[in-house]
Parts: sequence; structure tokens; C-alpha cells
Amino acid sequence: MLSKLHIQNLAVVADVTLSFEQGLNVLTGSTGAGKSLILGALNFLLGERVGAQAIRAGEERATVEGVFHLGGRVLDLGSPAAVGSELRLRREVHRSGRSYAFIDGKPATVKQVQEISQQIIEPHGQNEQLRLKFPENHVVYLDKFARNETLLESYQKAAELFRIADRELREFDTRMALVKEKKELLEHRLAEFERARITTGEKQKLEESIRVLEHANEVFESLAEVQNVVYEDEASAVSLVSRARNRIARLGGIDARFDTFAKELENAEIALKETAANVRAYLDGLHFEPQDLEKKQSRLAVLMDIERRYKMSVGEILEESERWKTELGLIEFEDEERAKLETEKKNRLAELRKAALALSESRRKSAREFDDKMTWELGELMMAGARFRSDISYEADPASGLVVEKTHVRVQSHGIDRVEFYVQTNPGESEGPLSEVASSGELSRIALALKEVVSTGREGSLLVFDEVDVGVGADLGEMISRRLHRLGRSYQIVCITHMPQIAAKAGHHLVVGKKTVEGRTYTEVLEVEGDERLREIARMLGGREGSEKRLALAREMLQKEKSRLSPEVRP
Repeated sequence: MLSKLHIQNLAVVADVTLSFEQGLNVLTGSTGAGKSLILGALNFLLGERVGAQAIRAGEERATVEGVFHLGGRVLDLGSPAAVGSELRLRREVHRSGRSYAFIDGKPATVKQVQEISQQIIEPHGQNEQLRLKFPENHVVYLDKFARNETLLESYQKAAELFRIADRELREFDTRMALVKEKKELLEHRLAEFERARITTGEKQKLEESIRVLEHANEVFESLAEVQNVVYEDEASAVSLVSRARNRIARLGGIDARFDTFAKELENAEIALKETAANVRAYLDGLHFEPQDLEKKQSRLAVLMDIERRYKMSVGEILEESERWKTELGLIEFEDEERAKLETEKKNRLAELRKAALALSESRRKSAREFDDKMTWELGELMMAGARFRSDISYEADPASGLVVEKTHVRVQSHGIDRVEFYVQTNPGESEGPLSEVASSGELSRIALALKEVVSTGREGSLLVFDEVDVGVGADLGEMISRRLHRLGRSYQIVCITHMPQIAAKAGHHLVVGKKTVEGRTYTEVLEVEGDERLREIARMLGGREGSEKRLALAREMLQKEKSRLSPEVRP
């Protein structure tokens, strides 16, 4: 439930705090008083974009904050809110044009605010009537009535799996076409690589070997000298270290540190012997045949020529050759792989068809009850004799692989059905699509009837009605007010209205007005009760302000509300 809405520096609103209660809350006021601005502030809070031009002149930022009491509900906030906790949402727009969002005082994204707000509030107004004029939106109402959430989710999952299977098959065919197109080229390259007998790390080893051969004499002389100095000579490093170790070992009983010195000299002696052995092994492996250098240089030239022509390193060429072998191997197993992918696509299509038909059957079964309830509601809203019908059909699509009743049908995000509402607004008139035959006033009533029939929000959610009475006559005020009052038993309602009958039904009444102070315009919102509320409803009834007849009628309407009509019986 929305308990408070605080607006600062938004257009002509300097600083206003609105309080709301459970049940039906109404906002009234003269035309141009700023009622729509209040709704705009609420929409901004819930994620709509607002530019810097909406900031009150002379101010640097506009802020809207809403306080919601969750009433024991647990929302999906990333980390769940505690049962019975309070939720604060805040939006800011700065003069720079940048906007910011906060959830319980912590920075958040606008998307996160929108996701949360969808769990607790449902705007309804002329935009809802506009949505009704587009048939593609009609399926949403029927699905909500039929509680098709699980079936729709299963269908969408099956559709996604089918799209994946279909894409994989198409990509395989594209890849095979490319492989076949360059088959001769790949075979030529692989044959060349096989003739070249390239091995991993070969080029690096060649380069190292060539460097040694190019400095053969220097390498041999240097290593021979190292061998002598380290091990072969009488005064070699190994001999000197060994003598030092033996000498200090005799002092072991004098100081414990001498044992440490002896151990360190022993390790040094072992390391020198290992180095000498490695140098000797290297010398033994040296072969300085003149033709060796020429052969290795020639082999290196072959590898470098291949790298130059293919613009890849030897290592990359080896990796690519493995990939080319795999691609050429696809040709050999093409039929087997395609059969596997085709079977997967066929199975996914069967699952999609099953899910689509289950969803479609649920819609068709629910449509009769839905239509009957809508027809009854329209009759209650003074559209006597009106008939409502949900037309469900398939849309043909020759390119689709899904066949229903021997027809290729279009696969869409919401299913395979095309749902469109038809109405007969008056007895004797022909039926037609709602988007074509319903007037503005009739659309208002149909939208309100849908809200009664279709549970579009969770119990306890906030429903916002923006001038639901637009386009309807005063004779419908009582009917509409009774509907709103009844909805208020399950939801919190905030309704902007010009109808006194609706205002009189409210449990909480706010009046929006304007005032001018020192040449500047301010919007103010006042909670009215008693005589103030009586005068506001009298004003809404029309005529001269303060007229005794209007006041008497307003008093009668309010007294009637206090007495509360007994609950209406619905079929």
C-alpha cells in the first residue's frame, strides 16, 4: 500500500506530501489544477523518464519519493524485504538531465525500480483504453483470466528450444556449404603441411641449433674451459671446495656453526659436480659437421616461407591444420550429423506444437466464461444488450514449420493464437472489432469491466485510475463508483475523477488546487473532510458555488455512502 507520496520541485509543485489510505482514494480539483501532474510524479517514481525541463524554475533537481507499507508481503528485491516492512522508492532528475533511482536509500537502476513497482502498483487510465484499441494486447487479458502463466512459460521455453535447434541446423548447412566450397583449397594446404612434416616446437629448436652451429668453435672452446676450471684441473673449483669442506669439518666439535658451513660447502660441491656433468654431456652431443648448418638453415627457410605465405606462425599453422582436418571430416559424416540435427529439430517442433496446443485449448475453454462475465459486467455498466466475444484464430504463415489443422501457423512470443475482442454495443447492431466499433465512453466502461473480471494485480496492490470517467455521461457515475468501491475491498485504489458520485464513495478524499504567491504558481493538495469535502462535492455537481440545492444533494450522497449499500450479488 502506498502511504505517502512526497514531491519536490516538479513543475509547479514546490513541496507537497500526499497521504493515502487503504480502499478508495480520490483526487479531485478544477480542470488544470494539476491532478495529472500528481499522476505524472507517480509514473516518474515508478520508472518513466522525465527531462530537466520538468524541474521547477530556479531549482537544480526534482525529487519524488514514495513510502509503501508491504503489509506482510515479501517482494523480490534481490534480497527479500522482511515481512511487514516498509519500502521507500525515490527518483531524482537533475538540471544536467541525469536521473537517479534509490531503493530504501541505496542507489539502484531504473530497471530495478520498475521491476519492484510492477509487484505493487498497476496504473490504469486512458493509456489502458489505448492498449485496448490494439488487438495484439487482447491475449494478455484472456491469459490472465485463464491463469495461463505456467502454460505460457512452457510454450515460450519450447519455442526457444525449437529456435535453437532450427538455428543449429541452418548454421550446419551454411558451414557445410563453405567447407565444400573450399574443400580443394583445404586439401591442398593439408597436403603441403604433410609434405613439410612440421612438428611442434621445431622452428624454435632449429633457431637454437643454428645459433650454436654458427658459433661452434667459440662454444666448444668455452665449454671445454669451463669443464677444466670446474672439474678437470688439479686446482678445479670442485677440488678447492672439497678441500675447504674437509678442513672445516675438523672443527665441528668446536662450534655448531662450523657444521653449517661444512654442509653449505658440501652442497656447493654437489652443485659444481652436476654442472660439470651437464657441460660434459653437452660437449659429447656436439657434432660440428659443416653440412649440418646448411641443412638446418635450409629447413628453417622452408618453415619461414610457409609462415610468410599463410601469414601465420608454425604453431598457428599446426592448430589450423587440425581444424581443417575436422572440417573436411564433416563432409564424410555430413549425412549422419544432419540427420541428428534434423531429428533434434523435429523433436523440438513436436514439443512446441504440444505446448502451443495446450495453451490454445486453455484459452478457448476459458473464453466462454470470460465472455459471459464481460457481457454481464457491461450490462451492469448501463450497456444493456451489449455482447462481448473473444475471437480466437490462427494466423497463417507458409514459412512456419508448425502445422495445425493442415495449416502452417505463425509462431509468436505469446503463442499461436490471434485473440481479438469483438463487441455488439447495442441490440440490433452488428458485431464488430472492439478497436473499431467502441466509442471513447464505451472503451472506458470496457476497461473498467476488464479490471473487474481479470485479476491483473495481486491482492493488496495499488491500482491507479486516471480519469476512468472520461467520455461517459453523469448517469454512469453511480455504476462506476460502485465498481471502484468494490475493487477497493481487495486493492488500494487511487482515482483521479471529475464525477461527484465517485468522489462521494471514497474513504479518503484529496483536493488538488493552485495558488499564486508573489507572482509564482504553486500546486497544493489538501485532505478534505466534513464541510470542506461537502463543498468540494457540491462544486463537482456544478452550478453556483455554495448553492443550497447542490449542498443538499452533496450531503445526501455522502450520507448514502456512510450507510453503505449491502454487498451486491454477482453471478
